[in-house]
Amino acid sequence: MEGRQRAEGGVLMVDSDGRLPRFSRFEYILDLLSTVHDGGAEGTELAAVQKALSDRKESFEQVKLLAVGKRKSVNRGVEGTEELTRECLSFAVKSGLVSVDVSSHGRLTLTDLGRELLAASKKNEVSGTFIERIASLYLSSYRRASGVLLAILGREGGQVDIPDTRHGGRLTPEQIEEILGVRCDAVSLISFRLLLDQARLVNWFTFTEGDGRLMWRIYATCKIFDVSDPQHRGEGVLSFRSQGRTVTIKMNQTSIEEFEDAAWSEYMKLTDNYEDIPVYYWQLRSPVCYGLRISDSTYDSLLLAMKDSRRFRFSWSSGSMPSSEAKGNLLKNLPPMAADGYHMVYVSMSRRKTG
Repeated sequence: MEGRQRAEGGVLMVDSDGRLPRFSRFEYILDLLSTVHDGGAEGTELAAVQKALSDRKESFEQVKLLAVGKRKSVNRGVEGTEELTRECLSFAVKSGLVSVDVSSHGRLTLTDLGRELLAASKKNEVSGTFIERIASLYLSSYRRASGVLLAILGREGGQVDIPDTRHGGRLTPEQIEEILGVRCDAVSLISFRLLLDQARLVNWFTFTEGDGRLMWRIYATCKIFDVSDPQHRGEGVLSFRSQGRTVTIKMNQTSIEEFEDAAWSEYMKLTDNYEDIPVYYWQLRSPVCYGLRISDSTYDSLLLAMKDSRRFRFSWSSGSMPSSEAKGNLLKNLPPMAADGYHMVYVSMSRRKTG
């Protein structure tokens, strides 16, 4: 049954055949694990976890406000984070990271797996290893989650277009099933899309159809491969269990030369073939990522590496992002931060003279 839930030790659990947990950043799980770890053998009360998640949510809001040049907001404390806490805890319990002691009023303790995963993180910051391992756990714990990712990978071009009904209309689980072949509610899909994005497994952008409908284009930035092939072993590999088998995937990569050519081509389109014309950072990032099927973080690293390019000059200017662009509403949209503490807003390119 869609959306079926049950209670376990006072914790709201989300069944694997129901909707997905509704949290959108893996930092929340890191904070949950850290807080429970601090409670030691005696366990941690749910209120402490809620306070930690509230602080993290507030820090995210501050980052987004400062990016568009607005002053800091007032901390509202734990108000409105009850659901977020339940959703994160449902995942932590189901995936075997945290246990709930019913006999001690639901106090929480870390499992061996939880301690092992926490050790793979940085203090107060998710590492690449942490994200890969937590994403593997998520995909293994929820059949529907792995089903959505595999459905996108299996479509022509490794992409799918989903109507964006956040500002009007309604998208039912049945309609999503008709599009994807996997039943999932719209709110869960939004949250899961952001987690897959953070894990560098998909990327996405919005566009408007000819009939005026706003759409998401979600495309895979990874590939399934044969685990027995030695060339695919090593860093950047993520595996998860799906329907009794191990699925192994690797994030897409590209050479610096291929990246430079793609960035230059898209830059020329944006500037009508003029050099040294500033364009918004995100205006260039979106088409390049889509053309190369890479994640935002891969793009960011490669673009910054262009400062040492022998073929192109690359420069940027930082500052407050224009609120009219509405790019600060999601952490995904924020460009890298420059040394002056501001985000990169404009970028420009030119071809180096040879000879």
